[in-house]
Amino acid sequence: MKLPKTRAPPGTACERCFKFKKRCVPAPYGCDRCARSGSLCSLEPASGGLAATHPAVNSPSALLDRFMTVSGTSMIDLEEEEGWNQDSEPSLDNLQTIPAPVEKTSQNPVLQCILNVSETPLIDHEGTAWQLEDPDLMPTIDDWLVVYHFLTDNGTPIPNETPAPMPGVDSDQLLKDFFSVPAFLRLAALAVCTAPISFEKSLVYYKRARKAAIRAVSETPTHQTVQALVGLYTYLGYIGQPALVEPLLKIAMHLIQALRLDVDPDDSPWLFHLNLTPRQKEDRRCAFWSAYPEILWEAATSSKLVDVPINSNKMKGRSTVYDGSQLIFQGDPFLQYFSILYTVTIAIKKAFVVAPKASNELIESEKVAELQSRMMQAQSQVPADVLVPPGSSEKAPKKVELNLNCVILATVCLLNRPRLFLSGFKCFNPMYLSTTVQSILVSSINQSLDAAHRMLNLLRFYTEHPIPRALEAIPMFEAMIVLWYAYCRMDPIWWSVLGRKRMEWALLREQMQAVVDYFALAKKLDSVGGGAIYPLVQCMRAMVQEIDEYEQWVPATTDGIEEITLGMKVVALDESESVLEIREPRAYMGLLGMQVGGIRWPGRSEESWRLFWKLLS
Repeated sequence: MKLPKTRAPPGTACERCFKFKKRCVPAPYGCDRCARSGSLCSLEPASGGLAATHPAVNSPSALLDRFMTVSGTSMIDLEEEEGWNQDSEPSLDNLQTIPAPVEKTSQNPVLQCILNVSETPLIDHEGTAWQLEDPDLMPTIDDWLVVYHFLTDNGTPIPNETPAPMPGVDSDQLLKDFFSVPAFLRLAALAVCTAPISFEKSLVYYKRARKAAIRAVSETPTHQTVQALVGLYTYLGYIGQPALVEPLLKIAMHLIQALRLDVDPDDSPWLFHLNLTPRQKEDRRCAFWSAYPEILWEAATSSKLVDVPINSNKMKGRSTVYDGSQLIFQGDPFLQYFSILYTVTIAIKKAFVVAPKASNELIESEKVAELQSRMMQAQSQVPADVLVPPGSSEKAPKKVELNLNCVILATVCLLNRPRLFLSGFKCFNPMYLSTTVQSILVSSINQSLDAAHRMLNLLRFYTEHPIPRALEAIPMFEAMIVLWYAYCRMDPIWWSVLGRKRMEWALLREQMQAVVDYFALAKKLDSVGGGAIYPLVQCMRAMVQEIDEYEQWVPATTDGIEEITLGMKVVALDESESVLEIREPRAYMGLLGMQVGGIRWPGRSEESWRLFWKLLS
């Protein structure tokens, strides 16, 4: 038999029950109806002697019990019994008086993060624009899991050996604030994370990130906008479309100037009122150092002369930062080393962008001497333990150390290559040159040959990394040009003047063919097509073929064949994947007017150098 519920004596109903003219049933913490609806009850507890606002009612555990009780009651029942309306909901003032819940700990980090996001009150997001959001820009748990598994290598605590999806982004904070970070940054990270797994899925995230970028234009930019731009740059470079990244880095460069990210946070008085923590300061530094070396790299390899108005003179390098006992940022001095070397490379490129009026400008030039001094000064800033000694057969260095060594050696080849090209003309036969001019050319030729041979010896370490990149291909292309020209085009009499034996054909061909085979993998691994590596591979193949023809005394096969001009395809990233245009390939200085077989390098600079060599011959 159902027991009747006790009823409050007449005149003792709580204010809420009295207002809605409902039966007020006393309970240990007020009345039953207020407990079920999650409201504060003005009725004194049935046990008596306690204040109306019992501490247990406001405690997190009591609120959780109320939530479970109300969750088990259907909305229809509540409407029938209480006349559900806005007045029956707890007021915002009452909610603000509830103490903050005690932070829970969970053994499962995935579950813990989801719980933290679920428990975050909406009132904390004061800056949120209350408008209908585009579904393409909204985050999901599946998106968070993609980034989580990528960053943690399926559960390994951060930091680990897994690279961050975008250089310079606080990975730990990205996971914690994943559902509140700007959509542009979040979707750019997702595109980079899914690129190694599925090109189709990453392309979907890339298109959504572009839509978010359009939205971000109308918003106030922050350093996170720069991080998102670098993320899209990383993605486009990964899928082999570097020709599409120039606008992204141009915008990033202007934002760095506008936000004054090129000034260290410790020396920025306009940031003092924010009381930034060391972690937040390092986040701003990382935003700068993630973009600045890439901007310099694009300027060094672009077919156009690009002026970079920013520098790192007022910025500190990346440092190691802990949050408690957790490592957040790892110091990375290599970004500074690369930036210094790229700055020298850009200066060399500007010096030789136009052919000189006379050959003496290449031999006895103050500008070349100044560049030589800058190059040696830049190399002196790199620690000796990072440099790979010639003929080293020890343990393979790290990938970043390999790349740094190749950039250093490529800079040597780049500076001395114009003088090397003089050795192929009869007017520069050593017999007709003065001792001073001869010593200058001998020094330049030996330096370029030594650097090129050392780069080819480093290739055996690169084969341990199966995915070639343009960062490795462009410096190696400089070594291939030097070896090809010295073997096929340089006057043989120079070998005796240089004091070294001529290179063995079989060994040289084997090494150069290994370079071609390694970088040809990019075409097999690339999902889109085009890219910066393919024109270089095509040109290097022609070099190997010319070496074979020279050694075997086979006549050249270019007669009667139409000349080929190298180009880099720009592919539309949509369902059609159609070729939009053909652009000039990326390299430091191209071929400087030379022609390999039937292949010519495009560009206005090449035309001026072709005319210079023609007049010299």
